[in-house]
Amino acid sequence: MSSKKSVKRRRGPRKQAVIPFEQRDFPKEIIKRLETVASISGRRPSEIFSDWVFITEATLKALPDQAKAVGASGQFAADAPEVADTFARARGHYDPKHLGEERAERVWHSFAEGFALLLEATAPGLWGEHNSLSVAGISGPDVLGYIFQTWASPPSGKTWHGQVLTPWNVALMMAQMLNTDIERMVYDRVKEALCHPDNVLGAAVLLASLAIPEEEPGAHFDWFLNRCLPAAAPYLKPILVQEPAVGTGVMILAHAAASPEWAVRNYLIRYHGQDIDPLMVACTRSSLMLYGLNTYTLQLESAVMEALQARQQHSENGLVLTASSPAEAVRDVYRNGNGVLQIDDSQATFEEMFRAAAVRLAPVVDTIGRE
Repeated sequence: MSSKKSVKRRRGPRKQAVIPFEQRDFPKEIIKRLETVASISGRRPSEIFSDWVFITEATLKALPDQAKAVGASGQFAADAPEVADTFARARGHYDPKHLGEERAERVWHSFAEGFALLLEATAPGLWGEHNSLSVAGISGPDVLGYIFQTWASPPSGKTWHGQVLTPWNVALMMAQMLNTDIERMVYDRVKEALCHPDNVLGAAVLLASLAIPEEEPGAHFDWFLNRCLPAAAPYLKPILVQEPAVGTGVMILAHAAASPEWAVRNYLIRYHGQDIDPLMVACTRSSLMLYGLNTYTLQLESAVMEALQARQQHSENGLVLTASSPAEAVRDVYRNGNGVLQIDDSQATFEEMFRAAAVRLAPVVDTIGRE
């Protein structure tokens, strides 16, 4: 009898399973990256979280202007002094002279991956399905607040400045109770602006709306958004929502989620807050930008349009602009940058954070839903 030798076949690399957005635990994934920083640097979770939040805020703040710079010149601009100072302070806590070049590089790679995951978590926004309301269970869309409470805050029974953050479900219930007439209030403000004695254009727009056929209900709302709101803008008084102890911004996010999306995105509802803790203020500012509140979406859309038009890749060439979130803005600039983003830079800067986030986001952002 002839014996046959079994031949072992080499298996290729196993493909990583794609986990649906609603089943992902983004806070856990982010905490894993921050724990890597902790194991390398020996710093406390509260210190690491603070560094990461401040560089996240600086990166988001710089994103619109940097997108324009890429479109105009093919490369990023130098960091603004405020942004550069933020990165310099954080960089001083992870000095390669003490950690070693490779370990310091792992720190910044972990920070950048955490930033990219935060963009993924918040990309679907506060409205629609699937959205970020279910990202972190009781925290809802307040991903930063959840991480602060479960990983970065002091041990049980001890709080910084007496901080006790409101659970998401409670915040949302309070916002829904307050917002029963919010849409009517917005419409009344728009009507008041259109009927202002000096608003000739507003009167003309209102008169022209009488010609819209009644059998086309969708046409009325399109006319309202694209004609009435611009005509009302010079005389419009937005509704102002203020939070005296803002924390990580959960009450503001809840109010926005319980308000009409079109009203929030068009800056008909403005949000302001204050807090004695600068870290909490940074968390709130970051969340407001992540979810496009206070005109940030409009800034992103304008910046990405300008960047891509400068590179002669606008919509008539098949490009669809979807920069309704920082994740989509990063993706649009990265995918349509003609390779201009491939710049080596070992320093911790906006550019490094942007490129690391873009590489991670480019293949996956389309799978997590659109607004």
